[in-house]
Amino acid sequence: MVGFCVDFYQVRGGYNFSGQIKCGGAKNLSTKAIIATLLSDEISILDNIPNIGDVEVTKVLLKKIGVYFEFENGKMTISPNQINNFTIKPEHNILYGRLPILLLAVLIHKNDSVSVPKLDGCKFGPRSTDFHFDILRKFGISIQENEDNYIAKKTKKITGQNISLPFPSVGATEFALFISVLAEGISVLENIAAEPEIMCLIAMLQQMGAKIHWISHNKIVVEGVKKLHGVNYRIINDRIEMASWAVLAACSDGVIDIETVDHIEWLSTFLGVFQRMGGGFKRIDNGIRFFKKGELKSISIETGPYPAFSTDYQPMITLMMSQANGISSIHETLFEDRLSHLQNLKKFGVKSEIITKCIGSSCQFSNQNYYHSAFICGNTKLESPNQIIKSENLRSGITYLIAGCISKGISKIGNTNLITRGYENILEKFKLLNVDINLIK
Repeated sequence: MVGFCVDFYQVRGGYNFSGQIKCGGAKNLSTKAIIATLLSDEISILDNIPNIGDVEVTKVLLKKIGVYFEFENGKMTISPNQINNFTIKPEHNILYGRLPILLLAVLIHKNDSVSVPKLDGCKFGPRSTDFHFDILRKFGISIQENEDNYIAKKTKKITGQNISLPFPSVGATEFALFISVLAEGISVLENIAAEPEIMCLIAMLQQMGAKIHWISHNKIVVEGVKKLHGVNYRIINDRIEMASWAVLAACSDGVIDIETVDHIEWLSTFLGVFQRMGGGFKRIDNGIRFFKKGELKSISIETGPYPAFSTDYQPMITLMMSQANGISSIHETLFEDRLSHLQNLKKFGVKSEIITKCIGSSCQFSNQNYYHSAFICGNTKLESPNQIIKSENLRSGITYLIAGCISKGISKIGNTNLITRGYENILEKFKLLNVDINLIK
């Protein structure tokens, strides 16, 4: 995935959008599952892998370390028994995201020294590696960094440890899992993330032979094993993508059917808010239908670790708030700069006020002067801005596209590569919903 680009989507809005589409595999699981297969030396087959930018980046990383794979029609076959490179040099035209540091947790089992590119990716505030570094040191692995890379070195045999995360970070949970499953002895991981994608990743590791036992909703015991096996595993549908189509249906008074949906329960937190705001859904044959059930109503929401309302839903739901009656509020408790999309939504006509105070309960950003809460005025007619709106990250990008769909006029949404890093066949799907949209190069 190349860095910021000059392409943009051109969307003609102001209509009702309906149709039937398929939802891709979960972005937040697929790339992690691919990397997890490298913990074994045996062939693995993963199904329902989405053809998205983040998977393309993962493929680049696989090639760099000597892994043979085939990828066709959503199925990836991975043969990790010939890994031969443990020093990965960055390419500055590629956004690696957080994948390299997760790969480090796998490669350190196979070599005494590993060097991977530093983090980049979606921007909504600093995303520290402190948790990862603390985990490495706890397992007896030293970590240094230079301008471009993190360099990890084993100082002793990797043995089981007690790890208590300061915060239930998804990335740190995955990182600790990958180290502990092949460590010698028992590890106890506490205050871990419990997102659906984490639950599925653990289930996949168990199928590979990992001994992982749940003690509570955020505590597990991992008994390290000497080796893991290959696996056949199907990636769940992307719950954030489904929520995106739900918001489009409700805001445009359309009807959108999503085919071949599994595990609708993973969407429960979003559906609760969606229904309270006036959105509707029903199970259909092998899928789910989204629509506007009644007048959209204002709501107050606070994001938090799963099963609380996901920060990934937040940008889209703030747009839905602008179409509801009354004044809504949002309190972002996970990332200090994840309301920046509201500044661009103002260019569509969304009326909002972003503040530094917590709305409701106090959070980690209390009294730190971060703009992490907002009030959004509802029932607002939107119009297309007279400029290209550049996506800052994946979720703001899809939000701007939906805003363009429900705005009068023609909208232009830039940094398309940040959207396609997580949404498969996005242009084709919008067109299947009768959206007048084109990619302008």
